[in-house]
Amino acid sequence: GAAPLLAWQYRRAGDAWSSIEAAGLTDTSRSPTLVQFAPFSFQPGSQHELKASAVGAAAVTFTFNIAARAPPVAVISGPQQAFAGCGFTLDASGTSDPSYAGSQRL
Repeated sequence: GAAPLLAWQYRRAGDAWSSIEAAGLTDTSRSPTLVQFAPFSFQPGSQHELKASAVGAAAVTFTFNIAARAPPVAVISGPQQAFAGCGFTLDASGTSDPSYAGSQRL
């Protein structure tokens, strides 16, 4: 078959270049000009690079950093004290995870 017009390579900062698949990653994009990874594909606090190589053109390298996740914010309300054997209810509906985009509540 014919060689692809655009080839993507990946490396964790400082490592050798490899194909995305050889690095154990999955490109979920159906476009040859776009790379998309599933959420949580990379460790927080890590640095990575992608290189796009096109036929007849210079390669372009993209560096990206994965920020550390912020801890969830627990907001729990309920009785301050309870007697042994007494039932009680806790309400955690105000709890949120600031690192989880698109959702303000857990």
